[in-house]
Amino acid sequence: MNFGRVFLLILALPLSTQACPGLEVHAAWVREPPPGSPGTAAFMQLHNAGTSPLTLTQWHSPQFGMTMLHATEVIDGEARMRAPAPLSLPPGEDALLAPGGLHLMLMKPMQSLHEGDFVSIEINCGPQARTFALPVRREPPAAP
Repeated sequence: MNFGRVFLLILALPLSTQACPGLEVHAAWVREPPPGSPGTAAFMQLHNAGTSPLTLTQWHSPQFGMTMLHATEVIDGEARMRAPAPLSLPPGEDALLAPGGLHLMLMKPMQSLHEGDFVSIEINCGPQARTFALPVRREPPAAP
């Protein structure tokens, strides 16, 4: 490795650690889709361990053609999905993305996914972004 590459890597490190400061993702997983399914969903607990509010504005996965935050609501006994406003996360607060509630829809898969694979999810906090690797599972992880 030459000095120029090492220097560029050192310069890039502080930038990557500053993106969405304090954002933590826990108990994250992507439901294994049935064969031929047009999509699946991702679930996780988001936590703001930082000292400033975070606004999560966009979600992206290079493994899917479309990624959207959705909320499931029951209206007149019928379950419907809607796209909520950007997700605000005050310091010290959590947001739960879980089956039957707020969740991340992953549509138009670029490849088949199976338990044990990982899905890359990029979360934008305004102009910044952080990427997390979520495991594909058939069942939710056990509660702690």
